[in-house]
Amino acid sequence: MQEFRLSKKIFLQISSGRMKNGAGSERGIYFRFAVKWEKGGVFMNDEERREEITPEEPQPETEESLGEITIAPDIIATLTAITTMKTPGVTGMAGMPSASLSTLIGKRELNKGVKVEVKEKNVSLEIAIVADIDSTLIEVARNVQKEVKKVIENKTGMTVNKVDIIIREVSYKEEGKESTST
Repeated sequence: MQEFRLSKKIFLQISSGRMKNGAGSERGIYFRFAVKWEKGGVFMNDEERREEITPEEPQPETEESLGEITIAPDIIATLTAITTMKTPGVTGMAGMPSASLSTLIGKRELNKGVKVEVKEKNVSLEIAIVADIDSTLIEVARNVQKEVKKVIENKTGMTVNKVDIIIREVSYKEEGKESTST
């Protein structure tokens, strides 16, 4: 027990200890507080207060499952393409070399440079970009990787395992107009 003098005649007593259950194993900690004061040469005690602190038992998750949530790979590709295009130094998306059936029948142009592979809650991405020739290409690629990973994980709750970047083309300005070169 520790005693602290709050004033010339008022003291605070604090004690603590470990609580045990019936089997003798520890179940928490208690703290006991008491205030006493001197009145006419006699010490008087105020009501004692005892606080028990017990470790919280892990509660089972009570989140009710209403059904399965699936995010289509095309949505992930769209998020990836939009994020990529917002990255400084990226001037466009470059199409993948082999056109799939979905490309031939009208898949959105925005996703043309993004390949998505989803296994359970894990995503792997391959992004083909057109970069500005005046930028540091490796820096642009790393920035795309970081930003895409952050956006996909935050918006979908999935884990991004890898983001491969292919700088397929570079763009440069040619007296008032922009050109691309492979």
